[in-house]
Amino acid sequence: MDPIEASNLVASGLEKAEDDKGIILRFYEVEGKKTTATFVSSLPLLSFSETDLSEEKERINLDLTGERAQIEVLPFEIKTLRLQVNPIRKFG
Repeated sequence: MDPIEASNLVASGLEKAEDDKGIILRFYEVEGKKTTATFVSSLPLLSFSETDLSEEKERINLDLTGERAQIEVLPFEIKTLRLQVNPIRKFG
C-alpha cells in the first residue's frame, strides 16, 4: 500500500534522518492542485512532523490518529516529513 493517499502526490525519498532521529519522507505535488494529503503508516508512530529540506527546523507537528496523519499541500510544493517510530510498541 502506498503511504500517501492522494493520486497527485509523488514520494521522492524515504531515508533515515541525518541526525538518526526518525525517518524522513519527502514528496511533492504534480498536478498544480492544493491537496489534503493523508498518510498511513504500517509502523507504530510516536510523532509525525513537517521539517525543512535540510531536516534542521521542525515546522509543525501533525496530529496523529493511530498511524494516520493529514497535511495541506500547495500546488507543486515539496514537503519533507519526519516520522518517529515507537521502538517499544510491537508492529502489526
